[in-house]
Amino acid sequence: MGMSISGKMTVCEENVTVSGTIPFAALPFRGAIESQIAEKIGEAMG
Repeated sequence: MGMSISGKMTVCEENVTVSGTIPFAALPFRGAIESQIAEKIGEAMG
């Protein structure tokens, strides 16, 4: 849809913290975006 999402990921020994911003127009999809990010981090951390 041509929207940019930016963020920062901090990886520590015992946790991963993700913060970021999404455009106002993407707010209805916030839950889906957060779920996808959490899923991909989970897969990567295995």
